[in-house]
Amino acid sequence: MLFKKNAYTCRNAASEWKIIYKESYDTRAEALKREKQLKSHQGREFIKRIPL
Repeated sequence: MLFKKNAYTCRNAASEWKIIYKESYDTRAEALKREKQLKSHQGREFIKRIPL
């Protein structure tokens, strides 16, 4: 079973959402650990560097 906890979306001019980055994990524990890291200062900096 794959847990898809981490995905990022952005909106285009027509207000439609699209996925621009996605991560998959084998366990829920791994996904929650990564989610917590992304919500930290270091994680926010990582998100800012994702090209749109």
